Amino acid sequence: MNSTLFNTIDADKAIAIKQQVDGYLATHVLWKGSILTDLKQLEFNYTTCKVNVDKPERRLGKRVEQFFTGLIKSTKEYELVCQNIQLKSGKITIGEIDCILKKEGVFYHVEHVYKFYLYDETAGGKELGRWIGPNRKDCLNFKLLKLKGKQLPVLHTDQGKQVLNDFNISIKQVKQRVHFKAQLFIPKTKSVQFNLINPEAVSGVYYRLNELPTDALYAIPSKINWLLKPHENVEWKTFEQGLLEIHEFLNQQKSPLCWVKSSTGVLEKCFVVWW
Repeated sequence: MNSTLFNTIDADKAIAIKQQVDGYLATHVLWKGSILTDLKQLEFNYTTCKVNVDKPERRLGKRVEQFFTGLIKSTKEYELVCQNIQLKSGKITIGEIDCILKKEGVFYHVEHVYKFYLYDETAGGKELGRWIGPNRKDCLNFKLLKLKGKQLPVLHTDQGKQVLNDFNISIKQVKQRVHFKAQLFIPKTKSVQFNLINPEAVSGVYYRLNELPTDALYAIPSKINWLLKPHENVEWKTFEQGLLEIHEFLNQQKSPLCWVKSSTGVLEKCFVVWW
């Protein structure tokens, strides 16, 4: 997939954001078809994304929202009616509508999700409960329950209906969808089998500290660059140098994302977990 960037920021930042956009576009949806029938993915086709990012968001989650907005605008398949509308009851925020799109007279309430999950069979439960966040503070099963139980139903609250009324939309005209992309990581030293999730979403592996290859080179990208596929044009560190930096994360119970370059030149994307 290809992305084109038009903006007024300096050239180096433009190149970096283009790489992030490419990483976003290359990320697969977490499931396809009717496996999760009560949460349908938004379907649309795209090969190019023109993203205008004069003021790129610093946080990764907010930046991928910018990319999704740019993607919708560049496809011209959907009209963006509204986005990021907070719903309040008095002074209390009860939820947010990510966006409402329109296509051929039909409106779509869409929740956009971008996640990094690691497969841990010791997490318990069935398959969906075994996909967890790198720091074990997130779980796919909980996210799906939140989407179904809170984020999508917010449209049916009085505040949600008022938003629709403001745009002259009948709730009967609205279909609900998610656009759920994810990068998945499986254990390096153990084979796993899963059936509900799109295998194309697997982006790499994860190691525990004692499993790391000692004859490899290491790079630790900033979180905003977790989107990228590994490439050669970075400052590579020896195992000993990389280990010092990795320890700083692990001591804070944070699992860093690393790029590993083997002695034969093979590049690998991985997490090093503290747990």
